[in-house]
Amino acid sequence: MNIKSHAQLQSSKTPAHASGVGEVPGVTCCCVNLEHPEFLQRCLTIGMDNSALQLQGELSASAIGTCNIPRPILTHLNGDTSWLLQLPWKDAPSGRSRFNILIDPWFNGIQIDIAWWFSRQWHVTEPAVQSIAELNERLKGTESLPQGLSPGSRDEGSASTQQNTNPYIDAVLISHEFTDHCNKGTLLEIDPATPILANGTAAVTIRSWSHFISVQDIPALSMAAPMWRTFTADALPSWLGVFRISQSLDISNTHAAVVVCFNLEQDGFFGSVTSEDRPAEAVIYTPHGLLPENIKLLSSALPPIRPLVLMHGLREVFIGWFGRVNLGAVNGLECCENSKARYWVPTHDEVKLGKGLIKYLLRYNSLTVEEAIKRLKETKVKQRAHAVEETKCTENFQFVELNSGDSLLLL
Repeated sequence: MNIKSHAQLQSSKTPAHASGVGEVPGVTCCCVNLEHPEFLQRCLTIGMDNSALQLQGELSASAIGTCNIPRPILTHLNGDTSWLLQLPWKDAPSGRSRFNILIDPWFNGIQIDIAWWFSRQWHVTEPAVQSIAELNERLKGTESLPQGLSPGSRDEGSASTQQNTNPYIDAVLISHEFTDHCNKGTLLEIDPATPILANGTAAVTIRSWSHFISVQDIPALSMAAPMWRTFTADALPSWLGVFRISQSLDISNTHAAVVVCFNLEQDGFFGSVTSEDRPAEAVIYTPHGLLPENIKLLSSALPPIRPLVLMHGLREVFIGWFGRVNLGAVNGLECCENSKARYWVPTHDEVKLGKGLIKYLLRYNSLTVEEAIKRLKETKVKQRAHAVEETKCTENFQFVELNSGDSLLLL
């Protein structure tokens, strides 16, 4: 199994870049690429360029092997902001070991926002999969070997397999109504029986297609409604919940986060722990960014939450009179500080091919993590922050950049 440690990633030209910024004591960062294992080993040895490591064939044995480890796996499905989150699943159906959540899928074709003359965009980076059917087959491959968590073998003629065309995709999350997140072409490839969880505007749009049986709004966490376990009880297992954090005075709801919470230790999953009040882990997905003060709302969640990953872009994006739509690296750094997430994984940074008026309105400002740290320190010095306060944001997370087809085992 070719899984690279944090130290190995720093010394080799892997497609998943792990920064040395703020290494967490006792935490190892493990990345794999979904190519053939022997080819991956050869590429890591001689430092072939990133394009050679794109997902083109069957899932590698290295990716399959990670499924033996009862920890979440995060996979980047395109160069932009389509993701797969795989969670260990205690009470899985026969032959399954993970609950697979698809996030903002857009694999092929054009995205049009507002009108064709305003914004038409295409991917620059080839997606890791070309269709929902292909993704389902790849997921089936991860369950094809004997697994420590797998209760048994799937019967290919079973009713569940026959009734659902993508039985290995268990739920879909849609963060925004914009077509690079809520892409009709890709979503209509998904079986109607698959539960959809979406923000309010996106949910209305998806229901208008009359394709899916269940489309549920993602509820917002608030001081008045902190019990996240009750939010999506109908669509998800009891140990899993999803909610949004919204930003006041943001009419378009552009700057918001979708938070996926899971308690892998409940009901004795890894031992004799039975308390549902035990802190749950969380993936914070905010592709456009969320103001750092809003992310502090997580501290009011019940049961309590321990953030595992922050997914936030590096690139600031400005669209004419709309202003700043992606908040960029410095904002992401402050969100890491406020959330105390263990990992920072960048998302939504692809500069897509574009036509229409949008081409003349878009403006970008890109910073590396190191540059963002320097800028944040300078800002805090100007604000007369204490020296310890200046540097604390650099000491409590790992930055891992995943290309299309890369996977990260979250330890």
